[in-house]
Amino acid sequence: MSKCISTYFILNDKLKSCKYFNEQLTATGKNLYTVIRIIKGIPLFWELHYKRLLESSKKAAFDISLSESNIKQRIDKLIKSNNFIEGNIKVVFNFNDKDEMNFIAYYIPHHYPDKNLYKNGIATLTLDAERENPNIKFINKDLRETTNKLISINNVYEIILVDKDGFITEGSRSNIFMIKNDNILTPPLNSVLPGITRMLIFQICTSLN
Repeated sequence: MSKCISTYFILNDKLKSCKYFNEQLTATGKNLYTVIRIIKGIPLFWELHYKRLLESSKKAAFDISLSESNIKQRIDKLIKSNNFIEGNIKVVFNFNDKDEMNFIAYYIPHHYPDKNLYKNGIATLTLDAERENPNIKFINKDLRETTNKLISINNVYEIILVDKDGFITEGSRSNIFMIKNDNILTPPLNSVLPGITRMLIFQICTSLN
């Protein structure tokens, strides 16, 4: 579970001090999640994040039981209470072993490429690994711990996942696109997370023919 870096987090509809934030909140059951970038106090592409949460919950046969406006109100409360107008918020729906649902939202550490990385590229490493349900954004603690450890030990920026047939699927935190001649190539949707960035790149490609 990612570290809570702000003063407060949201548990269900209550504001809580991050000193009460711990691994036990998501230790049992399944955890659907999304990570939302906050710019100038605004959750970027919020409507798309909510739509993907609904799609994931339906595929997983879970009922998130909260409306779009209700979730947005809780996120806005988190932003205002912490006075963080820039950052990343992780939203988690924990469906525990007692058939109860808990809503958790909190600020997590984030890092985006600087101009130097855009210019010179990044170091990566491949890992033979596959997501159990690639179309559903479940928290996979084992995979996250493995990739974080490899990133740290090898001083690389990202881990590229390779499936059992030797095909590249995605990064541990990113979608993969390649350019060959005038074509943009990416793995098929049935083998990867339906990333919002992925969808927006498709829209840009279509608009530019």
